[in-house]
Amino acid sequence: MYKQRFGLRTPDWSATLRDRIVTPPRLFALGLVLVLAGCAGNPAQEGQTLLAPIPADQLSAARALDAKGDAAGAAQYYLDLAEKAKPPTREQLRIEAARSLLTAGQAKRAGEVLDQSSQKDLTQGQQQVVLLLGADAALQQGHAQQAIDRLGRVQTSTLPTDLRVQRLGTLAAAYRLKGQPVEAAKAMGEMDGLIKDPQQRLANQVALVQALAALGPADLQRLATSGGGDLRGWAELVTLFGSAGAGDAALEQRYAAWRGDHGSHPALPGLARAWSGSQAGAYAAGDKVAVLLPSSGDFAVGAFGTAIGAIREGILSAQRADDAAKRPQVTFVDASQAGRARALVDTAASGGAKYLIGPLQKAAVDGLMAGAALPVPTLALNRATSERKAPANLFQYALSPEDEGASVAQAAWAAGQRSALMLYPDAPWADRLVGAFRSQWSALGGRMGGQGTYPTGTGSPDAAVQALLGKADKTGAFVFLITTRDSARAIWPQIRAAGLPAIATSLVYPGDFDPAADQSLVGLQFVDIPWMLADDDGPLSRRTLKRNLPKLGGSDQRLYAMGADAYRVAPRVADLAKRPGAFYAGLTGALRVDSAGRVQRQLSLGQYSATGVALAPAPGPAK
Repeated sequence: MYKQRFGLRTPDWSATLRDRIVTPPRLFALGLVLVLAGCAGNPAQEGQTLLAPIPADQLSAARALDAKGDAAGAAQYYLDLAEKAKPPTREQLRIEAARSLLTAGQAKRAGEVLDQSSQKDLTQGQQQVVLLLGADAALQQGHAQQAIDRLGRVQTSTLPTDLRVQRLGTLAAAYRLKGQPVEAAKAMGEMDGLIKDPQQRLANQVALVQALAALGPADLQRLATSGGGDLRGWAELVTLFGSAGAGDAALEQRYAAWRGDHGSHPALPGLARAWSGSQAGAYAAGDKVAVLLPSSGDFAVGAFGTAIGAIREGILSAQRADDAAKRPQVTFVDASQAGRARALVDTAASGGAKYLIGPLQKAAVDGLMAGAALPVPTLALNRATSERKAPANLFQYALSPEDEGASVAQAAWAAGQRSALMLYPDAPWADRLVGAFRSQWSALGGRMGGQGTYPTGTGSPDAAVQALLGKADKTGAFVFLITTRDSARAIWPQIRAAGLPAIATSLVYPGDFDPAADQSLVGLQFVDIPWMLADDDGPLSRRTLKRNLPKLGGSDQRLYAMGADAYRVAPRVADLAKRPGAFYAGLTGALRVDSAGRVQRQLSLGQYSATGVALAPAPGPAK
């Protein structure tokens, strides 16, 4: 079970009087039309031209708010200016406000602002920008299909190359979120032909291979055998790279031979080395990393101590797996007193730390959220209570139960389910999962067909299961199931007998398989971190962990994976935040950074079979 461990000023329009006298309205309108004609196809230039009627000092005031980190305040300033402006300047101000709202992490409000303008009031360039920003807003809210629909209406022939690349990056992210890695790979393959910078192109190719790695073995083999165009080669590379770890010299030799046999494939010469590098930390020689973890008092013993020890060991294991020449110096700092978090950050940075990992306690993260910008990129290992945009250099990464509830909703929707039943234990800790699923399912457009709770402890769940199944909508219903493996052995056979699919949370898989007792679970799907479902023997694999730390089990295994990902993501997180469509294929999921500085995780879908646990088949056939 999940443990609660860590726990404006109004614009001065009189200032525009002089501008009105100097520039007669009709002459200005004529000049604006002529200038816009010269900006056709470049929304950025057009946007600057459309803002010309607004006094420079007022635009500077709004931009200053953005620069100070008050993106929400900047958005409101733009909206105040828009109230007295006329089209298309009014629409441009709304676009600027939406951009600021996205930066502030207020995606829903950004979408509402974009929807305020009618098509007739938007220039052709503005129409494209509204679609692009609207897709970003939809994606941030988890509405993958809505983002895809909007991007499909963009007139790409009129866009400059940078916006075409941006569109394809968002499209790839939406398809990944929807659970369609092949479509994501197709979008990134199209990007490959547009990107001019060799390093950016190489990074995109690594992401493409990582996206396809989300396919199960059967789907991947099908794609490698019968995929169209370049997809067949990309699928072959996923298999070729396999479980090779960082610094595998033989991998580069195998890749060179592959390229010799596939001369027309766009894979770059440095792809194998870049892919290998993605499996390691992105540190430079001499880098210093400070890790702020509590290590004294109550945090040093019992469940707290075990959990913190798992994170620590994950960090150290990832460090040891790196090439010695680029292995950073890692220093652990006792951060048991949450109130001293800011002082510890400043001290570590002044001592030469280039990156910080931690703090862990929610109260400590709340304290950093309330302060000014941090001196160096800091990857907190928890999420703050507030959902406002974090100050500069603060990012939040957590194995949040809410991620699992939302991921179940995404996986079910991608599989074509539209009606849901919920079955969960009568326990307070389940409320967060239920709330996250309900929120995401509703946002996607799904229907709730019913819900039920079963008793914890020694009580039988049978009555609750049968009562819930009596409410089932036989056309497209599935069950969102929150249960441990022991309870699932009694619950799942009844759901399966009723002909309904179910998706559970990771609670149903403690990390081992009992060939006899777990036959009753065959066919049950669940969301989990990719690391728990992988079958490899690399330096950070579960097999290696079992050999080195045989006593570390249950949910603490996932904290080990979190520590390894924190080590690898810390030097990458600032760059990920700048690229909305970018992700890092981590042990704990496909990791991306939203506009509020939160690391979002996309989990994998696992399934019990007669012989063990593995990735579930993709929602649709791989093509």
